[in-house]
Amino acid sequence: MKDGFARAGITVTANPIPRKQYYTTVGKPAVEDELVYVGWGADWPSASTVIPPLFDGAQIIPEGNQNYSQLNDPAINSKIYSIAKNPDSDDAQQPQWGDLDIAIQQTGATIPLRYEKAVYLVGSKVTGAHLHSEYSDVSLLKSVSHSRNLDKRPRCGAPAHRPAHHLWSAKVFSHRPQSRPSR
Repeated sequence: MKDGFARAGITVTANPIPRKQYYTTVGKPAVEDELVYVGWGADWPSASTVIPPLFDGAQIIPEGNQNYSQLNDPAINSKIYSIAKNPDSDDAQQPQWGDLDIAIQQTGATIPLRYEKAVYLVGSKVTGAHLHSEYSDVSLLKSVSHSRNLDKRPRCGAPAHRPAHHLWSAKVFSHRPQSRPSR
């Protein structure tokens, strides 16, 4: 990875953190390095459980911080609050979250590293198994979203004409630019 960043003109100095102290350390903005490797899983399949905790500047706290990029952009924050005021409906919010997702990616606050994809096999005598449309995992339970046929909707509200960047279980580098708006 260090070599890849070097090819982009970025000098990386490794700062190993013991595993048991990792998220405690990177969750403290005062001591967090400029570039950290983190993962995120949504509480439920909605961008409303991904974008605000990771990119809302008002959620930057001294300890236990999850806005790892420490992004505090007034335009992004305003859009987060505006979307949250809409009715709690996937149909109303998801396209807006998708547009905001694009705007956040354009800031360079995160660098998506991988999109998790797997092949699942289910025995021929197992009935009712289906690929859960929101969590990309095999489920034996009836899924509300599956029964509502939401499988065709793009993740994170991304417009259908472009692939969504997979925030639900993303592994990303969060980059905290040297010059950022004050908190």
